[in-house]
Amino acid sequence: MITLTDINFSYEKNRQALHNVSCTFAENSFSVIVGASGCGKSTLLRLLAGLEEPTSGALIMPPALSTFSTFSTGFVFQDPTLLAWRNVYDNIALPLKIKGLDKTSRHTRTQEALALVGLAERADAHPRELSGGMKMRVSLARALASRPRLLLMDEPFAALDEHTRFRLEDDLRNLQQTLNCTIIFVTHSVAQAAYLGERVLVMGASETNDETGDETGGSIKHILNPPAHQQDWRHNPAFHAACATISAALAEVEAA
Repeated sequence: MITLTDINFSYEKNRQALHNVSCTFAENSFSVIVGASGCGKSTLLRLLAGLEEPTSGALIMPPALSTFSTFSTGFVFQDPTLLAWRNVYDNIALPLKIKGLDKTSRHTRTQEALALVGLAERADAHPRELSGGMKMRVSLARALASRPRLLLMDEPFAALDEHTRFRLEDDLRNLQQTLNCTIIFVTHSVAQAAYLGERVLVMGASETNDETGDETGGSIKHILNPPAHQQDWRHNPAFHAACATISAALAEVEAA
């Protein structure tokens, strides 16, 4: 579905954010990117979303995903970024209106997205009336309303309490199976990576050349394939083994 070959990206002349990143993302897959702060995880998502262009290298996507304006790509950020003066329904429907969808289509898609995230009864509520978990559900619904083929998620559950995070992780796994979309999820959490990912990409942070002062950007150091999810996965020994494998890969990258 998506192929990256020797992708490099620099914000400034001497500060490279990504260095020779090569990987593929299969259709309808769930990939998780994990790594230390500053390793380029969010930058990679921005490239996939079409919000930035690679400095060099090839990023090949299907025509339907080749531009962010197609609305075939959804992006969920760490902050829900909801408009305080609009209710839940209007926060979800607004991007569809901006896109030019007619009123009937907007209503159908908004109602559909509300049902998917379990907020059909809170459509008239304003952000100030919602918990952190509910706000994130609205943000997810806003992305899902576009019926994306590719869903990019940048640490969306990082600020939530553990109980809420677990519930949203379960919901997200179920949604991915229902919608058959491709999800690429960025996180700092080893446990989250092991729980959500069919595949886990471990990234290494940027390095600075002592002689020139130039930064070599982050890159993918390991690609891991956790075992298939089983019943009561969080309490399964295979899940804890997957966490240990990811932790070891991260430790190896940090020690290099």
